[in-house]
Amino acid sequence: MINAHLVPEVSPNLPPQSLMESSYSALKKRVREGLIEDWSRLFPPPAYYHHPPAIYPHPFMGLGKFVAGRMHK
Repeated sequence: MINAHLVPEVSPNLPPQSLMESSYSALKKRVREGLIEDWSRLFPPPAYYHHPPAIYPHPFMGLGKFVAGRMHK
């Protein structure tokens, strides 16, 4: 992302910083939603798995492998 205050005054056609940040956030959200939709469609989870697909790991996955394994079971 471009910070408007770092660009020289030569390019006055640059949109405001708030617009660039909101556009970037909206684009990032749309890409993540598309990723999850494609993932669900191409590789659907089994019927017994009740958690929807997510991009981020579960919070307990940062623990040691034995503790995380126990919690996951």
